[in-house]
Amino acid sequence: MTIEALIRQTPALIALPRRPGVFLVGGTVRDLLLGKRLTDVDLAVLEAPEAYAAQLAARLGVRAIPIGRPGRRVWRVVAGATHYDVAGIPEGDLLHDLRRRDFTINAMACPLVEPALVDPFGGRRDLALRCIRMTTPEVFAADPARLLRAFRLAGAYGFRLAAGTQARIAAEAHRISSVAGERIHDEVSKLLALPASAPLLEAMATAGLLGRLLPEADHAGTLAQGVRLCGRLEASLARPAGLHPRLGMRFTGPAGERNLFGVKLAALLHTPTGPDAAPQPPLPGVADPATAAWGGWHLSRRDTSALATILRCQSMAWELLSAHRAGNLNAERIVDQFASAGPHVPDILLLARAAAGDGAAPGAEDPRPFFDRLFQYYFAVHEPRRRSPRLLSGKDALRELGLSPSPALGRILAAVERLRLAGRLHSRAQALEAARRLAAGDLAPPPGK
Repeated sequence: MTIEALIRQTPALIALPRRPGVFLVGGTVRDLLLGKRLTDVDLAVLEAPEAYAAQLAARLGVRAIPIGRPGRRVWRVVAGATHYDVAGIPEGDLLHDLRRRDFTINAMACPLVEPALVDPFGGRRDLALRCIRMTTPEVFAADPARLLRAFRLAGAYGFRLAAGTQARIAAEAHRISSVAGERIHDEVSKLLALPASAPLLEAMATAGLLGRLLPEADHAGTLAQGVRLCGRLEASLARPAGLHPRLGMRFTGPAGERNLFGVKLAALLHTPTGPDAAPQPPLPGVADPATAAWGGWHLSRRDTSALATILRCQSMAWELLSAHRAGNLNAERIVDQFASAGPHVPDILLLARAAAGDGAAPGAEDPRPFFDRLFQYYFAVHEPRRRSPRLLSGKDALRELGLSPSPALGRILAAVERLRLAGRLHSRAQALEAARRLAAGDLAPPPGK
């Protein structure tokens, strides 16, 4: 099929005003040739890009919004789910503009009048070869974020990196330290959201790039184990039949990509578990965003809290396993451990299950069935209890027990709530009686960890 036929049958391109000097460029041409649905359309205009954007916006019944500073301004037009970005062509030289782009598959253009592919670097050939190839050896020095984008694009399209491009990345990997944290987060989060990112992470490690992003794991010598753990995690998620059904919703729903980013990054920074399944502390400094390298990536407050919690509590499942094997595991201990991990219990259990690998060490009990029982307990018992109303409020305690506001009252209420979550209390009357006995010293607080 000719490129003109592709343009005519693509819904997102039908409304475009056709005039000389207007080109489809970059990823738009790439995805058009690959037959992908277009939701982002990039246009380069030789003359008066602002006027062209206004004309397009008027056709679509919307407004054109200027973005960026003068000299690098883009006019964005949003119509439903489709974004159109209209930009000028620097110095009026289309070939120069394409030469500045990152990879050959992104360095193509097509005029809207008399459409014909402009392909100075062989991008269409590399699409056929399923290959990510740099346009020039200078692309990574011009923008070091492209070091990450190469792997992300390879994963997103199922392509391979050209040998020369991979070698250049290894030679330029040191430049990643100059990239702003927000851009690193953007590229890494998109890469980790891919269902099979582990082979890409392994290639990044080989190129010396991953270790520069995660120096704590690199210095501890655990980076290779982290990549393998990430691969096991992806293998588990690819076979959801063996996991609790609620886990699938956790990683495919509206927050799925954010949850995948947190749990996969935690896998890369995970302390390896020994053959005896003994709990291990986090790598030094890695759970604290004030000291960890990822703390400079400017994650949202929610994502920062999630990642820090998963890393800080990574030994939770193994501590419960140790208690189970020692014969002293009880509901109160589970409640305390689950409380410390909050809503990230499933992430931590999933990591532990993946870290268990193919099962137990010779002669030891396979820990995975125990972790599966913890999944079941969390979703079927703990979460419904946690979401149900408390049996005893502070006002109840003040009114019924004659207690005054104090830290001691807070400890009593917390102890009563732990007993409720552990399934020891089922009514308000039982909660009041437990509070009376705790206040009188006749009832010991529930055992801790």
